[in-house]
Amino acid sequence: MKISTSQLFNQSVRDIQDNQSELSNTREKLATGKSLIRASDDTTKLTKVDTLERYINKSRGYENTLNVLTDRYKLEESVLSSGADILVRLKELAIQGSNNTLSAMDRDILATEVSSLRDELISIANTKDVEGNSIFAGGRTESTAFLKNVDSTVTYVGDTRQNTVYVSDTRELTKNRNGLEIFSATPRSTEYLVTGTSRQALAAAADVALPGSIGTYEPSNSGLLAINGSLANAGSVSFPAERKISVSSVTDETLVKFTVVGTDKDGNAQQEEITGGNNTTVSGVKSFKTITSVTASAAVTGKVELGPEGPLNTTTKAENVVVAMDSSVKTIQVADNDSAKEVAAKINAIYAGGGVDGIGTYAASATGALAIDGVLAASGIVELSSAQPITIASAADESLLNFTVTGTDENGNPMTEVIAGGNERTVSGNQFFKTITSISSDGVATGKIQVGTLGTDEPLLTATAKTYAQLYSINKIDENYSLSINGTQTESFVLSATNINDAVAKINLISETTGVSAKLDVDGKILLTDADGDDFTIENTATGKSIAVQSLNHDGKTTAGNPISLGPSGGNDSTRVMGSIETVSPRDYTITQSGNAETGYFKSQRAGIENVSFFDVLEDFKKALISNDLQTVERAVSEIGGLHNGIARAIGKVGSEIRNSETQLDINLDGRLRLEQLLSGEKDLDYSEAVTQFNAEIARLEAAQAAFAKISQLSLFEYI
Repeated sequence: MKISTSQLFNQSVRDIQDNQSELSNTREKLATGKSLIRASDDTTKLTKVDTLERYINKSRGYENTLNVLTDRYKLEESVLSSGADILVRLKELAIQGSNNTLSAMDRDILATEVSSLRDELISIANTKDVEGNSIFAGGRTESTAFLKNVDSTVTYVGDTRQNTVYVSDTRELTKNRNGLEIFSATPRSTEYLVTGTSRQALAAAADVALPGSIGTYEPSNSGLLAINGSLANAGSVSFPAERKISVSSVTDETLVKFTVVGTDKDGNAQQEEITGGNNTTVSGVKSFKTITSVTASAAVTGKVELGPEGPLNTTTKAENVVVAMDSSVKTIQVADNDSAKEVAAKINAIYAGGGVDGIGTYAASATGALAIDGVLAASGIVELSSAQPITIASAADESLLNFTVTGTDENGNPMTEVIAGGNERTVSGNQFFKTITSISSDGVATGKIQVGTLGTDEPLLTATAKTYAQLYSINKIDENYSLSINGTQTESFVLSATNINDAVAKINLISETTGVSAKLDVDGKILLTDADGDDFTIENTATGKSIAVQSLNHDGKTTAGNPISLGPSGGNDSTRVMGSIETVSPRDYTITQSGNAETGYFKSQRAGIENVSFFDVLEDFKKALISNDLQTVERAVSEIGGLHNGIARAIGKVGSEIRNSETQLDINLDGRLRLEQLLSGEKDLDYSEAVTQFNAEIARLEAAQAAFAKISQLSLFEYI
């Protein structure tokens, strides 16, 4: 085949042009650093690059969202911490205000500070972010969360919506906060389970020289005398209140000394030697709460009876008190003549563990995986109504043990926390669990361990006992009176409807012995109080004058039963005041007592619980200070403590969310970095490869140009 000179020429020109185009493209890539400049370079690669860039932009969007969320969470954490500090101060004010030595002016000053701190908390509850959105208004971020009304009440005007925002393709985090959950209501008993004293508690009784409640001893008895009286139990006697001891003899026992051993009202050991009388009754000087032994120095010649001085009305009977809560039933044994203090102590002893029995109770020697068997558990899994910290209470030193709790958070994300045991105390974790699937220890427990969910040391049921009575003159004119309270005689005092200061002073002179204090009450009456809930006896020792006693309920205000008129000495001149019990619980429960309701504390009634709003608790506290309502002020101590616990839990939850958002941000950043590396591999130029290619293209171009030069000089005449 013959090739013409023109064909060779044209082919050489095309080669030069192609080489110049390739060289130009390579030179452009070297200048830009990009392997892809236009779609025609590599269609397949360009599609992959577009996909990578889309994912990277989405990741940047998630990162921006997380940064905004984290800033918002940190703002919430900051303002809630300020709120917690305010509640600490409010609790201090409640403790200070419950001191009955404060004047009305002192409490007014406290009330002013309470009002100011309450307003600060309302302002915190209405905090807005940098964009002007309310952070505690739920989904209504454009509105104010809480509105203070003209009557000082506070209304939540937000809603309960909980909006979420995606922070990755598969995960959402909460964007807004429900203010009612943060500034939560607190449970309050709507009625006392004990409406006052039983009817027998204020039954008037004639003087009883000796009820024979400790023991009766026949002639020839000496040495250690058996305790066998009606109050005796297992060789000991316990009185509802401190009593002096009486020795009654029918013959001459003046040569016999009786040594009484027991305790005073504070449980301190004491003893007293009482010399017998000659066909009479003699009483000791010391007051005993319990008697453990009585010893006679010689054989008695006639019948001798020992008992507490003064009347001894029967109060309670031996009956069972049954408390039902959380599908569990607990029974308390009430003995004859148990005081309100003693019954309350028995209730508190059963529920002293607080909320720590909600998941499981583990005996000594437990180790490894601990079975979940509490009332909240179902099939080995605990499902909590809301995310909460886990509480571990130990009865012994478990400080060398670590307890591993496994479960999920409120978003269903797996989580694990290691909680170090305590030394005979309750400790709580920091993580908020929604479910619990396992709990294990890394060693052998030396004592009982209880695991629960309340996150506080507060018991599930708390019983408090107090004994109140009003004392007042039946006559309107000044008259001289004297009383015996728990067997201790007051000095003579003047009392009328308008003159009660002298009586208060004389009763308080012996209060250290009797445990009963007095103060001015309403309508010219005296308020007698035993703050521990012990029964106390009142005897009118005046001549020719009557005095009235009215028992009061646990609030120290409302009356229980009818007033008792104590006549002059020698008749129906004495009575016993029985205390009352208030029980409070954050849970729903019932409480009943068997037997005769007239001699029991609890009638078949259901505990009423109402939820009092966060700010109403503080308003009630302020009003109680102004009105000198010490009962409500004392209640505020525990209620404000509950508000603080709620804020503390919210702070812990927000802290967990900060950690979650920061962790997710790290995950997103790592993912974006990997995507950007892949994109770089697809889009960015390999300079060494490109330079090599560039040099090769120059060589090819130069070769094409040299060939063209030779071809252009060819002539057919050279071949003729």
